[in-house]
Amino acid sequence: MTRTGAVRGSIPIPEQRAEMTTGHEGIDTAVAAVAAGAGPWAATGPAERARLLERMIGDTLAAGGQWVADAVAAKGLAGNPVGEAEEWSAIWLIIRNLRLLRDALDDVAAVGRPRLPGRPVPGPAGRLRVPVYPLSVYDRMTFPATAWVLLQPHVSAQDLEERQAWAYRSPAARALVAAVLGAGNYAGLGPRDVLYKLFVEGRVAVLKANPVNDYLVPHWQRAFAALIERAALRIVTGGPPTAPTWPATRRWMRSI
Repeated sequence: MTRTGAVRGSIPIPEQRAEMTTGHEGIDTAVAAVAAGAGPWAATGPAERARLLERMIGDTLAAGGQWVADAVAAKGLAGNPVGEAEEWSAIWLIIRNLRLLRDALDDVAAVGRPRLPGRPVPGPAGRLRVPVYPLSVYDRMTFPATAWVLLQPHVSAQDLEERQAWAYRSPAARALVAAVLGAGNYAGLGPRDVLYKLFVEGRVAVLKANPVNDYLVPHWQRAFAALIERAALRIVTGGPPTAPTWPATRRWMRSI
């Protein structure tokens, strides 16, 4: 059973950590919870998902100060401005990811697909070259670079339009469970993988923290409380013997 608690702030979050460190039984419970939430998540349209992302931007910012304090303390970097800046970089990249996904889903709600920053043009050997960056004046001012995607020879401009936001064209078919094993070397990787699974692929997810940085779980819970409340995400912990043998996860993966 999930209890309600709070982590150094005013945002109530589901307190999972004590229950999710009890081995396979706790992880089975987490997988079953998100599996039950897969259908409702699939029925959540792009506009509503965009508003969830908007809330998560604020929640991640609110979690940031104590998140960084705990990270630098755990790594013995207290008072080291370079180490503190690296920890903040993980948070700012998550926030940027949230913002870009929010903007893309606003486009999906309005026109059925994310808007590109320019028109595709012919590239080498007749392959389409699609502009993907910069997306805004802010991008042009802060990251002065240009990026294009070179499509496969058989992909036409019409194919491109039809394949953008593919998970939102048949969302019920994407009502699946994803297991995300969070990397231990950089605190932002696991949460960003979760965002891709939920908002690009349309799946619900269980995120397992690496034991190296599982002290960050309360902060991840606070930042992503909007997803936890909808049973679209659970965050679990456990050592190396736990991860490869998630019985419930294997059962769900065999069923899809």
